[in-house]
Amino acid sequence: MSAHDKLNLIFLAVLLMSGINGFGSIPKKATDLSQILNDPTNKKWTLLKKQGSTAYSELKQIAFSDAQSMSMRWKAFMALARMGEKEALPEVKLALESSDWFMRDAALKVLPYVDKAQAYLAAIEALNDPALIVRSTAVETLKTVGLPESAERLYTELSSKKNFIKDQRLWIRRRITETLAQLAPVGFESKFIDLLNDKDISLHKPAIEGLRKLTALDFQKADQWKSWWAAGLNNKHPPPPSL
Repeated sequence: MSAHDKLNLIFLAVLLMSGINGFGSIPKKATDLSQILNDPTNKKWTLLKKQGSTAYSELKQIAFSDAQSMSMRWKAFMALARMGEKEALPEVKLALESSDWFMRDAALKVLPYVDKAQAYLAAIEALNDPALIVRSTAVETLKTVGLPESAERLYTELSSKKNFIKDQRLWIRRRITETLAQLAPVGFESKFIDLLNDKDISLHKPAIEGLRKLTALDFQKADQWKSWWAAGLNNKHPPPPSL
């Protein structure tokens, strides 16, 4: 699937989640972007293309206008990114610096399909974002980019105070562990073993998935992995290829 198609799917998902219906007919005024943006079908792209650079400019105004609703700004920004693709990078960077969490969130969602290198850097920085939703999207962005070098930084976020509320462990920790299971490099086995001792049992399943991927072993239970690891440290069995 091309980056063009992926951006279209993201935009369509936003429309569906907001429960918006199509308006059924072409708006009387071509500049009525609110009606165009509310159309969940591909017809909107034909209408936007007819307006060309004028539509792009108006979408930018809507996306960054405090007078517009959050929903409309989000949809305008997604359409802008869809239309501009790599040329939309300046606007995406501007959204990353927004004081509004939903604009930072939207920027992180589209950035991997605009510029992967910039997406990696932005997502690493956004792991410190004050908004939990934005931090969670940053984790998903790093998963999409798929660079193993992000694993160490992600791992440190599991113990970050901002991902706890008092003694409550926030759900982002599971999302981080799921991402680590996909992209952690060889040598990460000991960290996955440590996660099997975490009081948050929701981390255990993705930690096991990470171990299975790195070692090609097929233990199903946390205790089996712990025993295997302890035995390996005592040289009681030959290590798997990744060790």
